[in-house]
Amino acid sequence: MIKIKEDSLMNGFQKIEEEFNELKVEVEKYLNYGGKQNTLIKELSFGERTRLAFLKLNHEQPNLYIMDEPTNHLDIDAQMKLEKAILENDNPCIFVSHDRTFVERVANKYYMINDKEKVLKPINSTDVFFDILLKRMEEGNGDC
Repeated sequence: MIKIKEDSLMNGFQKIEEEFNELKVEVEKYLNYGGKQNTLIKELSFGERTRLAFLKLNHEQPNLYIMDEPTNHLDIDAQMKLEKAILENDNPCIFVSHDRTFVERVANKYYMINDKEKVLKPINSTDVFFDILLKRMEEGNGDC
């Protein structure tokens, strides 16, 4: 039989309770609403679920973020939090986005994927990308 000191067990429970309460406050902050920490996830809006997913990512601290259109369904406040989280994190982030403002604020390297040639082509700036995209759209070929 393993003997556990009662004092250390109680300290462990107190620490878990403190961490849980801190997490509840953080969830409230991310969801921007009072009293939402007890809401079922399925009852949250898509934007709220997305914000909650970013909170979870923050706690898991992955060494690489891969995101597809991360600003979709986010309100401005949530977009700003996402931008801040990416910029404050030293880990690499690969994302696909058509949100020009988000890309300009967060990205430091740009690539264009050419669907026809299946080539990843480095480009100098978002201006170059959007100029090429506009030109192709005017030609009736919106593919990058």
